[in-house]
Amino acid sequence: MVKNRRYPPAHPNAKKQSEKGDTWEPFEAVADTPDNYSAVAAFAGVSPAEVQQEMPLPGCTRQGFRNNKYYVVVETLSPRGLLGELHLSITRTDRSAAHDWREFQRIKNELCGPEREACELYPAQSRLCDSANTFHLWVMAEGDRVPVGWNVQTVVDSEVASQLNIKQRPFGDDDPTRELCLTKEQYKKKLDDGRKQQGLGQLGPSATPSPPPTPPPGS
Repeated sequence: MVKNRRYPPAHPNAKKQSEKGDTWEPFEAVADTPDNYSAVAAFAGVSPAEVQQEMPLPGCTRQGFRNNKYYVVVETLSPRGLLGELHLSITRTDRSAAHDWREFQRIKNELCGPEREACELYPAQSRLCDSANTFHLWVMAEGDRVPVGWNVQTVVDSEVASQLNIKQRPFGDDDPTRELCLTKEQYKKKLDDGRKQQGLGQLGPSATPSPPPTPPPGS
């Protein structure tokens, strides 16, 4: 895993109540001992220690992290982590099947770094794995990029989005992404700059800017 870095960097407002009424506490490193090791061991007729020993890929490492909402296992995907790719196994503490893209982005940022890129895989049925309410992110090596996606940053809050006839949920008070939200003026300038680059005219004061295509969640 990444060397010489605190796990994870706690956001200054990490315990502040969000607009949804819940909280986001900093992750803490914990032993990689999921509660279901004993059950899996009993089902397979082996000891919990044998199950734990078989979990990592040969030569790879695993480290567990827990906060008030998630248990995450960070696993290197090459011996001793030399290539830098990581696998995040994400399970909610209530073990529900809830899937929140923003929270997964936050997990990736806090445990791997905000400029690391990761993806979810929707595989061919011939290699489908679906045996628990657990989700997986596959993290690229530092500096590598997933070869699809947008090459610009555009984040707007619910107020600006509503003026563009777009539905956007509010960002929680404790969500660091709030700091990236564009004001109406900044968003209009961004659209104008894009039009100039394409040789189009500037949007007039009475014109209603047309929003760019809305990226699907998880892009």
